[in-house]
Amino acid sequence: MISDVLISRVTQQPVLMFAIPIMLDGSITGVLIGRRDGAVLTNMTKDIGFGETGYIYLINSHGTVICHPNKDLV
Repeated sequence: MISDVLISRVTQQPVLMFAIPIMLDGSITGVLIGRRDGAVLTNMTKDIGFGETGYIYLINSHGTVICHPNKDLV
C-alpha cells in the first residue's frame, strides 16, 4: 500500500509512506513501513513532456496538486 502525499510532522516536507504486511504461516504477524521523500514524484516525471512546452503534473483524488515542475505549486 502506498499513501497519498503527506506532510511529515517531523520535517514539514512532503513524504510518501509505504506499508506491506509481514506474513507467517498465512497470518499477518507484523507490518513493514517505509517513508520516501515526496519529491520522488517530481523527479520521476520531470523529464517527461508533451510537444515543446508541455509538462506533467499530478493531482490527487482531493484535487490537490502533488507533483508539478514548479515546486511552489505543490
